Amino acid sequence: MEQQLQSAPRVDAADLHQYQGQVVRVVGKVEQGNRPVAVLGCGQDGSVRVQVKMAPGNQYNSAFVEVMGRVNHDGMEEIMSYDLGDTFDMGNYQQLLTFSAGQYRPLFA
Repeated sequence: MEQQLQSAPRVDAADLHQYQGQVVRVVGKVEQGNRPVAVLGCGQDGSVRVQVKMAPGNQYNSAFVEVMGRVNHDGMEEIMSYDLGDTFDMGNYQQLLTFSAGQYRPLFA
């Protein structure tokens, strides 16, 4: 499981459905709540519903977070998350996703 977590692909809201049952990473701006369900805005690609892991002290403490979780029928179930601060540049992140899925894919494999 640890190797699966380390190699989880970074995806955006538009591509999430292609990874049903798989572990992925999603970055977004916290638009709604912390528990039991949060909604992350993922730029132009829409939003992602996240079933937040119910653990003591587990909450999103910044405007932007990265969530690693398993994709399910209505979003994803959090395995772990990382606060990315309040000034994360989603435009740069979207460009990273474009590069990692396009001609520079071998660099990200």
